[in-house]
Amino acid sequence: LAFAGEAWADVQAGVEAWNKGDYRTAFDQFKPDAEAGDAKAQFYLAEAFNLGRGTVQDYAEALKWYRKAAEQAHPEAMEKLCTAHFFGENIIRKDEIEAAKMCAGAAKAGKVYPAFLAGYLYDFGKGVAADQAQAAQFYKIAAEGGNADAQEALGRMYFFGQGVAQDYA
Repeated sequence: LAFAGEAWADVQAGVEAWNKGDYRTAFDQFKPDAEAGDAKAQFYLAEAFNLGRGTVQDYAEALKWYRKAAEQAHPEAMEKLCTAHFFGENIIRKDEIEAAKMCAGAAKAGKVYPAFLAGYLYDFGKGVAADQAQAAQFYKIAAEGGNADAQEALGRMYFFGQGVAQDYA
C-alpha cells in the first residue's frame, strides 16, 4: 500500500479526527485502510478497540490489529505489545519470550522504554538467554533517551564490567 494519494489522506483524516476526540469518524476512516494493510491505520484501529473509542472495547480485536501493525515494524505497535507482554495487560497474558521480541524491535526503532525493558530481559535472562553485551546495548539506547533506570543499569554494568569493558569513569 503506497503512502500517497487517497489512502494516505484517509489515514491523515483519521488521525486528525482522533486528535480532536471524534473517535467514531476516526474509526470509520481507519478501518478500510487497516484492512488494506496500512500499518498506521492498523495501529489506530487497535487503539480504538483497546480503549473502546469509536467502537466497542474488544481486546481480541485490539490484539489482532496491534500484531498486524507490529508485523510491519510499526514502532508504537511494537511498543504496545512489548509492554503488554512484559506486564500482562487486558489485551494479553504475560509472555517474556514475546516481550523480548517486541521490546527489541521497538528499541531498534528508537523507543526508549522498550529499550530499557529489552535490556532488563537480556540482563536477567528472562524470555531470552542472558546476554550482558546485548543488555548493555539496549540499556544504552534507553539511557541516551533519558531513562534513569537504564542509566543506573548501564552504570552498574560499566562499574562491574558486565557486558562492557569495566570503566569507572
